[in-house]
Amino acid sequence: MKAKVKNDTLFKSQPVLSSELQDSDKVFVPSGSEYELKFFAEAAEHHLRLELANATLADQTGFTWYVAQSDIDLEGGSVTATVLQDTIFKQQPVLASDLTDAEKAFVTAGTELELLSYTAAGSDYLKLTLVDAQLGNIDSNVWFASTEAIKIAGQQIMLKAVTDTVLKAKPSLSSQLSAAEKAFVSKQTTLALQSYDEIEGNYLKITLADTPLGDSDRFTWYAFAPDVEVEGTEPHNQPQDSNPAGQVQTSDRGELLNLPGFHGTYYSNDPIIAGGYFTWAQATHGSTRIPASMDVVYGMIHIAEALEEIRVLLGNPPIEIVSWYRDPATNLRVGGTKSSRHLTGDGVNFVVEGIHPHEVYAKLDNWWGARGGLASASEFTHIDARGYRARWAYQL
Repeated sequence: MKAKVKNDTLFKSQPVLSSELQDSDKVFVPSGSEYELKFFAEAAEHHLRLELANATLADQTGFTWYVAQSDIDLEGGSVTATVLQDTIFKQQPVLASDLTDAEKAFVTAGTELELLSYTAAGSDYLKLTLVDAQLGNIDSNVWFASTEAIKIAGQQIMLKAVTDTVLKAKPSLSSQLSAAEKAFVSKQTTLALQSYDEIEGNYLKITLADTPLGDSDRFTWYAFAPDVEVEGTEPHNQPQDSNPAGQVQTSDRGELLNLPGFHGTYYSNDPIIAGGYFTWAQATHGSTRIPASMDVVYGMIHIAEALEEIRVLLGNPPIEIVSWYRDPATNLRVGGTKSSRHLTGDGVNFVVEGIHPHEVYAKLDNWWGARGGLASASEFTHIDARGYRARWAYQL
């Protein structure tokens, strides 16, 4: 990740007005300067905190500096938005006539913008986090754009600390680690990731995309999952799956199922939750994908409870299951990621009759919160119960 200085500016030791600092606490930096970053974080008074990777300024030895957001461009990964037609970027996903002039920015066809991340925002809009914070008259890098007016290319994974936390060289208690095996990360810090995996103990194993972190210059760290959120996904996460098992309005209970660790009698057309809408046939792809373990069955039950809540929340519409449980071979065949929650039974792709997937995403975003992952595609919505907040959009 790189910071590009676009206006002559001052790097400061604190996020305050320059006039409040001693000369020794600020450094003049000319337009055009570039610095490799370990990470950046939002700070007070419209500042960014920059942790420089390998450069010092003037006679200063520190690597941590604050700079006005409007004076910096952040160069991220390979995610771009191309504007297909003259359009208006907005501070809220509403009609342009409902916004002040300062809350909207005219953008011409052919404009290309580099993104840090993007997610769906209702059926008609995408929420874009721009690398360049300067667009229009507002000092903000978050804008909403019509889905019909832009085309997104590329993917990137960003990890954001939602509280002060410690990255660790091993998934152990901080008290059991040396100083070189820990790296303090403040709230709102954003890190670009090459990849991440879930491991036991409620940790994420993360691999940084750009520069190492900590006194030991490590690229691989362990983050406590409740302390972070993930936005974005792997570049080739494009699952292509379908489910032959729809709703069955019949007294036929279907095929007898053998669910690992469960000793009762279960049939494919039985509801997973007593009196519920969703069946074991839907979870097992028409009884062709039998759970590999008792943990997978519990995963199915857990997300089935959430699906029942979702159906009530949306007014009890018909819901079609596109993809639920996948064994490893199936997951590889349909293009799922190696850490897909479909493997553990608590990940589901579904379609709600009469409601666009982007609108479903928008309705569920705050409701689902940090309970798990939520993603949208043009044809379906994904939800899972991973236990920490993750958001992304499929390019399908």
